Amino acid sequence: MTGLTADMVVDGREPRAPVLARNGRLLGYVLAPVSRAGDHLDTQVWLADVDDVGVARRVTTDTATESRPRWSEDSGALFFLSDRTDRGTPQLHRFAVAEGTVTALTTWRAGIIDHLPLAAPDHLPLAASGDLPLAASGLVALLAEDEPTEEDERRARDRDDAIVAGERESRARLRLLDLDTGTITTPDVFGDRHVVELRQRPDGGPLAVLTQASADNDHGPRSGRLHLFDHVTGSVQDLGPVAADARSLAWWPAEDGWHLGYLALTPPALHAGTAVFDLALGSRVLRNRTADLSMCPTELCQTDAAALVVFADGLNTTVARLGSARPTSRSCRRIRDA
Repeated sequence: MTGLTADMVVDGREPRAPVLARNGRLLGYVLAPVSRAGDHLDTQVWLADVDDVGVARRVTTDTATESRPRWSEDSGALFFLSDRTDRGTPQLHRFAVAEGTVTALTTWRAGIIDHLPLAAPDHLPLAASGDLPLAASGLVALLAEDEPTEEDERRARDRDDAIVAGERESRARLRLLDLDTGTITTPDVFGDRHVVELRQRPDGGPLAVLTQASADNDHGPRSGRLHLFDHVTGSVQDLGPVAADARSLAWWPAEDGWHLGYLALTPPALHAGTAVFDLALGSRVLRNRTADLSMCPTELCQTDAAALVVFADGLNTTVARLGSARPTSRSCRRIRDA
């Protein structure tokens, strides 16, 4: 048996960002090199058959940085970002599983930062004609900065890259891609705030949207707010401020209605690690669900039931399911250690 060598480590590849299709049959993931050669990290999107262990295939053959795989609700398509057309400018692509084809869906000049294929609500209101439901066609929510203006392009050509604090700050905005027409619209919501993260309610309901006052790494994380955006009606509900450095949104149902959770720094000592915060939307009661735990939560994962929490537990990684609403050590049921 050949021992592990430095070359094997440097030239190795590792799977990242696994996503399981809703039908439970296919697993999409990114295969990335352990080391980088050159200015760009070339990655690949792969599919693995859950029922046939060891069988996997590459989705594309292009040399590109590919990332953020997301499944459609019907498990028939895998959406992902790729900069194969213009290096450094990712665009949204769709892999149709049945046909085995990849289609570029956007040509947004600023590039796409993130995306979320939307599920249609369980009960849709009828359009004005009375025969077709609103939002019946497929939609993908996008996060993208504004496309460059003529002045932006002139500054780029002239290498006029001076940065003035508070001026010309780039902000990610929520946009909607209509898959039938290819049209991208930008809802007039959230003012000039920077959109950080999106998560749709599992039943196809509204989007939980996390925003900051700016994209600045010093000020932005301490100015977060949480919103609900209804992509069918276009209405927005402000849920108020969140703790510093909020991220990792997740929905789950409970006896008292829908809950929305997130990770954030533990107040008031913002250097003391992260916590799982649980907002009951019916009562607007916010709880710190991990206040008495010695483990530090690092990720909150949405499922069809209660959310999963990934913990840093000493030198181990622990996966637990969020349990009852009582904020004690029994609020998280340990699943496994790694």
